[in-house]
Amino acid sequence: MNRQAVVIGSFKGVGTVDTFNKAGKVITSLSATTSDSGTISTFNNEGKKLTILSATTDGNGTVWTMSNTGKTLVSLTADTGGGMINVHNTQDVLIATLQGNKYNDGMILLKDRYGNTGWGQTGKQ
Repeated sequence: MNRQAVVIGSFKGVGTVDTFNKAGKVITSLSATTSDSGTISTFNNEGKKLTILSATTDGNGTVWTMSNTGKTLVSLTADTGGGMINVHNTQDVLIATLQGNKYNDGMILLKDRYGNTGWGQTGKQ
């Protein structure tokens, strides 16, 4: 069977470019979003999304990594306090955050396996 390796199209009025492996599964996707930003996604050989690189609605960048079951494991983003790293467990529950706050101090927050806050601290002396 002769399959297309690259497809250029549109979805909900925005442009997309997708590449496919020999089995016809999407491997990469480059697209505009409905909020007028851009997204790049990568997929494993079974077509499961593994990474997303995107602009947020407020104009900052975000990177997500997912497990082969589609659950978020780590996200890296910019916000009002600077950078932020979120770590999720295998159940897609947020369990740790490392970020800057609005006063430019570092902050860390640890949660239990259910997402309940266990400990948090700022770097302010």
